[in-house]
Amino acid sequence: MLKELTIAQVQKTPAAFMYVFASDKFLACINKKYANIIRTKRANQIKLLKLSAEKYLKDINKVDQYYSAVKSSFTSMYGMTPLNALVVLAQGGTVAGKNWSKGVFGIGATTNTTFNDVKLNGQAVTCDPDTGHILCGGRDITATGSTVYSNVNGKATAYQLFGQSQSGNFTFQSQYDKKTGKYYAYAVSNAESGEMTSASTGKVISGADGGDVWGNIVMVIQQFIEWLMNLFGNGKTLLNAENTLPSQTTDGFTYGSPAPTESSMLLIALVAGGALLATSGKGKKGKKPNK
Repeated sequence: MLKELTIAQVQKTPAAFMYVFASDKFLACINKKYANIIRTKRANQIKLLKLSAEKYLKDINKVDQYYSAVKSSFTSMYGMTPLNALVVLAQGGTVAGKNWSKGVFGIGATTNTTFNDVKLNGQAVTCDPDTGHILCGGRDITATGSTVYSNVNGKATAYQLFGQSQSGNFTFQSQYDKKTGKYYAYAVSNAESGEMTSASTGKVISGADGGDVWGNIVMVIQQFIEWLMNLFGNGKTLLNAENTLPSQTTDGFTYGSPAPTESSMLLIALVAGGALLATSGKGKKGKKPNK
């Protein structure tokens, strides 16, 4: 298992830490209930990165290197900064990998319902084209509470569904094709190798190839759990996936319930302002990262 939350690992999974860049001005523009959830997760993400800097860089004050890695890698993957992505999401928009395009993994990829590169106990893993549920030997292994929603003709529609092997090593992702109205096998995440691959070709892919930032986060949950166990041991910790990782549904970003209408112009102003949101202080203990 990849247990070390090194800078190299952060660069592969920057979306998991995008709340580090959720400024107070941004939080003031959205629903208070969700602002409080994001504020708590922001603090936990910062704490996790600080502990990682202390363990792997031998100096908690070098956490600035982690912040920079999150921001630069996120921008490279999604074509925008984490803060600008949050504004887009708060307005009900979609943030996809900058390389994403339908059929990017080859002809027939969008109609393939089998996860070709992985078998569990000798059985093929497939997705139901009508529901998107993940199946193995006829058994439904779809995870509950992880579905990613998207806008389809003005309606919140299940866009990405996920399933997991009993060992937890493999996470499978199905995706909705808005043109055909059917689901197809999209990607497989291997927590042991830390790689995500195309379900149809077996080609290694990254968040830059993903159709939705929320799906990319779900695909690294098992790795995240391993990081926590490595930093805190097997004992109890106040940090967990539920109170640290960004979530579309629990954090108020599900399509159909974006930021309140009266906040829309403020959010647009945040995007236009850009540098206006920067805070002072970089990498010092107790201070926030530059936005």
